[in-house]
Amino acid sequence: MRFWIWGGVIYLTCTCGGLASHFQEREEKQVIELAQISLEEIKQFFEQQNHSTILMCAEGLSLPISFFLRGDLVELNHDGETTHTLLIKRAFYLCWQEEQLWISLDGQTWQDWQKGLTGSLSVLLSPAPDVTLSLGATAHIRS
Repeated sequence: MRFWIWGGVIYLTCTCGGLASHFQEREEKQVIELAQISLEEIKQFFEQQNHSTILMCAEGLSLPISFFLRGDLVELNHDGETTHTLLIKRAFYLCWQEEQLWISLDGQTWQDWQKGLTGSLSVLLSPAPDVTLSLGATAHIRS
């Protein structure tokens, strides 16, 4: 997993898949709600500087999303009218343990996020006369 911070924005690239596992907490951790997190706390969390924090993503939270695609081959142009949001459909928690990011649905039972999540990415191209490129993804937690 890679993180970049630029201009107060955190960029995350990742892949996921695998089997579930668990860890035992060795220290008392502070729970911070994603909706209440400060820029400094975001930086510390995603740069793995603060292992004593659990990030709570509450069910029903809606976050604005922006997309970008840039490069010397293609570029995504924004028409200024499309607004997307990410809806948290089920509460979950994130924390760092032994240099790995862990996920939990209850704040008690934890699994490595790469082993605990599964999903897919799809790219669809519709034919002429209205050629359209559609990108999609699915994400599920393994039980």
